[in-house]
Amino acid sequence: MKKLPSFLSLTLAAALVACNSGPAAPDPVGTPLVLDHIQGTLSDTLAAGLKIGVFLQSSILTSATIGGSGAVDLPLTVPPASEQGSFLPPLGSSCTYNGLGVATGTVFATSDVVVYTSKSDVLGTVTEQPVGQPATAELLHVYANTPQSYQGTVTCSGSSTATKVNVQFAAGWNAVIVDYDANGNTTLNSAPTDTRVQLSLKRLTSSVAISLDTSSLSLRAGQSTTDNAVIRQGGGISGTLDLSTDVPGVTVTPASVSLPAINAQSVRSQSLLGIIGNGARGVGPLDVTAQQLATQLTFTAAADAAGYNGTMNLIAKQNGVEVGRQSVSLSLVAPGVSASFANSSYYGVSVGQGESIAIPVAVTSVNNYSGPVTVTLSGLPKGVNAASQVIQITPDTTITVNIALSAGSAAQVGTSQISVSTMPVNLATYNSPLTLNILPARTNVGTSGGTLFAAKQGVWLAGASTYNSQLGMTVQTLSRYDAGALKATIVLPDSFSLVNGRTGVLTAVTSSYTGNSLYTNTVRSIQGDGSYQDTSFSSSVPFQASFYGTHPMMDLNGNIWSVDGGKLIKFTAPGYEITTIDGVTNLSPYTNLQLNQDGSLIYLYSLGSSTIPVFKVDVATGNASSATYLNYGQLDSKGVVWGISNGKLAKMNLDGTLIAYNTIDISELIGFDLKNFSTLWAKNSNGILKIDTSVSSVPTFTLASPSSLQSSTLSLAGGLDYIYSEYSSGYTYYLSHLN
Repeated sequence: MKKLPSFLSLTLAAALVACNSGPAAPDPVGTPLVLDHIQGTLSDTLAAGLKIGVFLQSSILTSATIGGSGAVDLPLTVPPASEQGSFLPPLGSSCTYNGLGVATGTVFATSDVVVYTSKSDVLGTVTEQPVGQPATAELLHVYANTPQSYQGTVTCSGSSTATKVNVQFAAGWNAVIVDYDANGNTTLNSAPTDTRVQLSLKRLTSSVAISLDTSSLSLRAGQSTTDNAVIRQGGGISGTLDLSTDVPGVTVTPASVSLPAINAQSVRSQSLLGIIGNGARGVGPLDVTAQQLATQLTFTAAADAAGYNGTMNLIAKQNGVEVGRQSVSLSLVAPGVSASFANSSYYGVSVGQGESIAIPVAVTSVNNYSGPVTVTLSGLPKGVNAASQVIQITPDTTITVNIALSAGSAAQVGTSQISVSTMPVNLATYNSPLTLNILPARTNVGTSGGTLFAAKQGVWLAGASTYNSQLGMTVQTLSRYDAGALKATIVLPDSFSLVNGRTGVLTAVTSSYTGNSLYTNTVRSIQGDGSYQDTSFSSSVPFQASFYGTHPMMDLNGNIWSVDGGKLIKFTAPGYEITTIDGVTNLSPYTNLQLNQDGSLIYLYSLGSSTIPVFKVDVATGNASSATYLNYGQLDSKGVVWGISNGKLAKMNLDGTLIAYNTIDISELIGFDLKNFSTLWAKNSNGILKIDTSVSSVPTFTLASPSSLQSSTLSLAGGLDYIYSEYSSGYTYYLSHLN
């Protein structure tokens, strides 16, 4: 039967829902309707001699014995007032009644008409079908405590269906016909006085319910334990029942039992509480005692059974089909091992593409196990392999085995959780997984990092300043890496400041005072092989020294831009003539110079004062204009400023509107990709972000790169070069590249 509208009273709704079955049509003409009786014939031969009754919340309203030929005559008595309710939707519900009639009394509808044995074994439920009505129609007996009449429609908010009612109730027992259309609409009409009905019995699904005396069992390998079991039949099931468990190595005896026919011995799978509770009314328990089939079961663990702690299911099958199960907690003590990751870090372990590492696993003998142990890692991502290890262990010992894990050059970059498993089965009660970080291919550059600068091929790494006793000065070591290999090394005096640029030639500048307000400025151009050429000239303006991470900047034409005396200075190559840019003032040594993607504009802002000077400068003309400040500001190819606002990615459109992307947390903007102009590289606490700015929603892709980022630079070939550190008994620095 289809689901009824929620507005119906509990009594009526329960009755309609409970009467869900198809007619068996035992009598072609049916039985005349008697309002205060359920009458007819049941064709199911098992019903003969059993009882039929109407159940209430916690008792039986009325019952009768079914005749030997299936004849039913069940008188209906007055239901208790506590079982009655209003026919119409209650006040405050989401349903509305529009029509004639006001609820002045209460009603009760027959619910859970059940066929059962004298020992309370439930065979099934009974419904009445009016003869001559559609197959979807059913008849219900309704008791009314006062005369009532309703004609109208009920609709409920959130539902597209409606219920039409046209019923007249006399005081006492009445009958209604309920039907549904293809769209789910419901009709309730008073049954004509000449209605004839047919009875139909819907059996319960053949099943058994198993209960054990205990909820937990304890076993040792090679031993047995017994427990008392009770098996209850349902739906008329009988015959041979096969018993087994779902724990390997644990068997049950007897492996099969014989269930008697329901007429020969009363055994039920569901108590009255169970069957009635499954109806719409949620009826409570009845004071009855079901006949039980009791047996003693023996559970045996094989001598070679593996240790186990968890849930075991006792499974009942008939002809290979499961008809019931009962779960029990099982503790199976057997010689075995306990294994877990040794010295696992809270942050897990990291390995780059093309690398191999050792994963230590501690294996302990449990319950005097002695023999071979196979240790395996599971949950490995694509492209990562770890060979199983076989060790020999003796009782009361722990062995730490190193599992070799290798990540292929095309291993899937990302974070995954890996686990350790063993044969025999791992008995560890808490086996915490290990976080495995697969990182892009990387190069170990030693125990100290540095700052990265773009190269025509690969990237330059400028190490920390150290004193060189042979040269008698403090120097920086510059190293060029390409495709993971060291290609060139050069030592640069600490007096030089490196210049940010994209020409592919690493440039450094220095200035020395020569007197008379003049300086000797030197430009050192360093080639990819480490060779260099110096160009020196006399000038009244020195080059800006690197100051807390800020550097002079070179544009794509080789011109050097620097700050002097709060002003922006341009040294025009090749002779490095000096030009002071008009309109750019109040700059501090903390001035950040950023060249946009196509090299046509400079975006600069100067920290260190309450008012932050911010400018855009046209590289070709030197024309300057004021701009909007955003922290870590970057210009895209259209001149739009992107940056950080309140910890979120933001952009300042050319019309002055600020757009903040509140779902994207940013701690630093690195810059726009030099090949894919819509890609913006950034950083947050989780690592490096690759942001696609070409769509309005600005999706991000968080790459599996560490948060311990020290330095990064945009690659001239596209993508990002970066250096980061990992700590394990000291810091190790790695150089890597992302596309």
